[in-house]
Amino acid sequence: MLVAAIPTVGHAEKWEKVITLYGWVPGMDTSIATEFGDIESNPSGSDVLSDLEMVFMGTFEAHRGRWGIIKDIIYVDLSDTQDTPFGRLFSEGTTDITAWVMSGYLSYQLAESSTARYEVLGGFRYFDLDTSVSLSEGTRPSQSRSLNDNWFDPVIGVRAHWKLSEKWSASGFADYGGFSDSSTTWQVVGTLDYDITEGLSARFGYRHMDIRKTIKGSDVAIGLSGPIFGLTYRF
Repeated sequence: MLVAAIPTVGHAEKWEKVITLYGWVPGMDTSIATEFGDIESNPSGSDVLSDLEMVFMGTFEAHRGRWGIIKDIIYVDLSDTQDTPFGRLFSEGTTDITAWVMSGYLSYQLAESSTARYEVLGGFRYFDLDTSVSLSEGTRPSQSRSLNDNWFDPVIGVRAHWKLSEKWSASGFADYGGFSDSSTTWQVVGTLDYDITEGLSARFGYRHMDIRKTIKGSDVAIGLSGPIFGLTYRF
């Protein structure tokens, strides 16, 4: 996990590797432009679980001294159906989102003490995004539109790790990328971490990712937010 998979305080003479597998239950907040206006989706409560078809998340890290390499992979498959804002033109609108998001960072440790560590990161984020909007029949016949694209965004970020006690610690991470009118992305992650053994930790927290992209002339905005939980193994 981006924040959770931070090695123990102290410089390592050899490469330390970290693997995290974790679950995410994200709510979907989307806005997709159509010829009739914007279709917005914001499921909450039990709707989030019913709309979640699949999510996979995993992170690999390798650290040596002040330097590190981080790879983060997310796969999300979500859908939501709501009433449209177009009056009687269409009865319902269904939004489907399928996305691969892969990030790669080079990290550098700025400062370290016995209870805290601070890093800066730079790299890229790759998106393979498939979105579709289906409008159910009203006074007008049903119709659908797909907006698909893949692209790279440069990203910069920061993260920190604080030792709270012998077993407990906390982590925070934030990044921003895109830097253009047609593509921006940012995310924040925070976790509370518990060391089960010397090499195994449990992580509990929250993650939000925001994606904004112009695809085929239409503005697409996607926000994914929800609790995360996972296990980190250090070796």
